Amino acid sequence: MACLRRFFPGVSSWLLLVAATAFPGLSAISAEPESPLIVVQQLIESGDTAAALSRLDRLLEADRKNYKAFLVRGNLHLARREKGEAREDFTQALFADSDSLRISARVGLAWTHYLLFGRFRQATEHLHRALAIDPDSREALYAKFRLHTTSGQSDNLWLSKEPLFKLLYQDPAYRDVYRLWRDSLPGKTENDVREVCAILAEFLKAHPDSANWWCDLAWDRFQVEGAGPALQTIEELRSANPAYRHPKIPLLEARCRLEKNGSTGFQDLYWQAVTLAGRVGDFEQLFIEAEPIFTPEDYQKWKAMQAEGIEEKFFHYFWAKVNPDKLSPVNKRLVEHYVRLRYAQREYKLRYQGGVYQSEEDQNYLIAFKTDTYDYDPRIMFKRCRRLGLDARGLLFLRHGEPDQRISGFPDWDPTMLRDADIKFFYLRSLSEQEKQSGRREYGKLSMMPKFTNRIEIWWYGKIYYVFEEMPLTGGFIYRPLHSTLQESLFSPSEMQVYTPPQGDMTIAMNTQGFRTDYLLEQEEYYLAQFMSPDRKGLEVEIYQDQPLPEGAAPFASAAAYDTLWYESYRSDSPVFPIPGADDNRWVAIHTLPFPPGKSRFAIRLAAGEKTWNGRGEINFPTFDTVYLQLSAIVLGVDPPDEVTPAHERRGVRFIPRPSFRFRQGEPIRVYLEYYNLQTGRESRRRYREYVDVLRHEGERGILGKIAGSLKGLLTFGEPKAGSSVTLIFDREAEKGRDPVAETFTIDTGELPAGQYRLLIEARDNANSFWDDEAVMFEIEGE
Repeated sequence: MACLRRFFPGVSSWLLLVAATAFPGLSAISAEPESPLIVVQQLIESGDTAAALSRLDRLLEADRKNYKAFLVRGNLHLARREKGEAREDFTQALFADSDSLRISARVGLAWTHYLLFGRFRQATEHLHRALAIDPDSREALYAKFRLHTTSGQSDNLWLSKEPLFKLLYQDPAYRDVYRLWRDSLPGKTENDVREVCAILAEFLKAHPDSANWWCDLAWDRFQVEGAGPALQTIEELRSANPAYRHPKIPLLEARCRLEKNGSTGFQDLYWQAVTLAGRVGDFEQLFIEAEPIFTPEDYQKWKAMQAEGIEEKFFHYFWAKVNPDKLSPVNKRLVEHYVRLRYAQREYKLRYQGGVYQSEEDQNYLIAFKTDTYDYDPRIMFKRCRRLGLDARGLLFLRHGEPDQRISGFPDWDPTMLRDADIKFFYLRSLSEQEKQSGRREYGKLSMMPKFTNRIEIWWYGKIYYVFEEMPLTGGFIYRPLHSTLQESLFSPSEMQVYTPPQGDMTIAMNTQGFRTDYLLEQEEYYLAQFMSPDRKGLEVEIYQDQPLPEGAAPFASAAAYDTLWYESYRSDSPVFPIPGADDNRWVAIHTLPFPPGKSRFAIRLAAGEKTWNGRGEINFPTFDTVYLQLSAIVLGVDPPDEVTPAHERRGVRFIPRPSFRFRQGEPIRVYLEYYNLQTGRESRRRYREYVDVLRHEGERGILGKIAGSLKGLLTFGEPKAGSSVTLIFDREAEKGRDPVAETFTIDTGELPAGQYRLLIEARDNANSFWDDEAVMFEIEGE
């Protein structure tokens, strides 16, 4: 290859590899240690082709029947692009008595005509003559396959299958034919895969130590025969190669388990694959299978973590990020993705891999159209189509699941097929007449919809749709965005308002992903309150979550703290109890989590009956000061009606938090917060003054919880309304010691009209005159 690179600087590595196959004489030289061609071989390997040619010239002057020397010199001329000399030497070699040498001469002529003269037909003719000498010649069959696959002509791609299968039947270990079968052969059918599985199984009986091929066989059997044969092959692999370790093995076992037993055991095996991939440094298959649902942010994260060599952490981060129920022992989104992947690889796979649509990015772009609403660039799907073997429908299915409705057929032949759901927009029978009347069709930008002569599918997600067309040579369905001019040409303005549904934006669809369930619900309201941790080094965060629950339900709540990569640092069950007096059977859960200062993540969960309410998010809390006066977050709630009613208790104060911060008019509001770092003053007393202002405001609802910078916004936005305020001043004295001080009081809302209010608490430490303040917003609901 190094020698060829010097003489073919503008030729691709692929063609250089092809040209390298035109040196069959060199392997024959090594079998004859005393041959004078050994010196020629050494000169060629050192890169001194001029000296090699000089020696070959002398050999041929002495013996014009040294046909091996003609072959070697012809190959050197071929590498040097000396086409006339190469053709002459290979032609001389045709006079050899040996069939193998004459076959090599025909192969050399074939590459000379193809690479140097650009004559594909003459090249194939020479290969046909070589195979006429010996139909089973490995050298000629190999050259025929490589010639067809490098020609770039789609018809030739299909012709390449026949010589490659002949080579596989003879010896799958010959050169790189098996790897070419896996990576380069276009249009593999399920029958082709089954045939090669049988060939490979026979080969492995005699070569059981070929562990990588065992692994390939297991994956191929999974795709065409199912989980059972794949697991059996894995057992045979382990029996023959007990020391073999590769992440593709537990990954395949995980997928087999998912198919046979549901999610049982799937997740453990998947994470075994991730861990093993981290040890051996091979995340290729894991990446190929997860990448189709990445967002642009996920790509950036992957590249950054790949550069740091922490790909294993990325997979934990990614699957935790998309998991809608982080506190469940099973990652429902991970399971759902692999269920979708299995279905998509069966129903939406490319049938013509290696064809124009899958192998040429520019061609892929040319067959797409742009609309006036957005520019759709099919290259966002191109590489994913190729790597995973799915068409455009399969990629959309992976991201967003089963469509709510699917319509399929040939609308030009039978437009009434689209009457389902009263979709008048797709009655396309009159389209050809519209085109004839306009007399024009703008290519590249679709001002008039081309007449659908191919089968189409329309997928509906809610009220938006996506149109796919099965075009020739693409091997599957491609996405077809529609131009609004078509809509205007078919319908009047009044009809447009009634019949034209919104078209889905594939660019947005390919940058998002969704997982819809009836039992997993997003918690709409919850409240985070920040307190100083008992060791005074970190934070203790309480999260209050309330929800109306089904009658008779036995709710269960839990919460967990994570770092920024969603690695869990703490998890606990949480108390949950009914809210007395609520007319909707409302319960409240109190989650308590420790956090270090800075960025962290959290997840909360409240489950009852068949439904679960989840919340999750990222927080960035500054640490509490350990010297100056500091206030915690303010928590609002109500008092329990008696001592028996379950309630939340913090530092001796019993109350029922109200996460929504909405209260009925006349309902007393229990206010709770904590003071830190109160200093001891005269007479060894800790005293402070507290100013409480409740002022009605109009505008947005404020920030809930003690978040950095929240007070500034609460002090400035909105307009005060006269006659709707409460002002309280308290002089307090705390017990001796350094423990936090629990501060609590009630606000009488009987005189407050309905509306939004700001509660501001300002405090002064009498010992040193230090101040701190905190604020929240709450709402009074009218009758």
